[in-house]
Amino acid sequence: MSAGAREGSTVTPRRRRATGRARAAWDPVGLAAAVADGFAMAAGVLQRVVRPGTWRRPVRREFLRVLDIAGPGSMPTVLAVAVLVGLGLVGQAFIGSSRSARTSRSRA
Repeated sequence: MSAGAREGSTVTPRRRRATGRARAAWDPVGLAAAVADGFAMAAGVLQRVVRPGTWRRPVRREFLRVLDIAGPGSMPTVLAVAVLVGLGLVGQAFIGSSRSARTSRSRA
């Protein structure tokens, strides 16, 4: 006899976890409530952010310092990546146009 089946035992057998389709059904109301809560929280944060009185002087200075680092500091990297991507796109356009020209000549 198992421990759970003995007379007077307080041990209860564990229930098996539901898997697959036996799990709880998709709850659209709960999802909608969670999305609404997220939007409400974001709106509250944005409402506080746009008020100049909520930004203390040290916070404002630090924010401007980070913007100064992130903006002009990252421009060389952004420009280099933009040039590489542009060259890649132009190269693909030339390769694609030359392939389509060869294909159209061979069909004629």
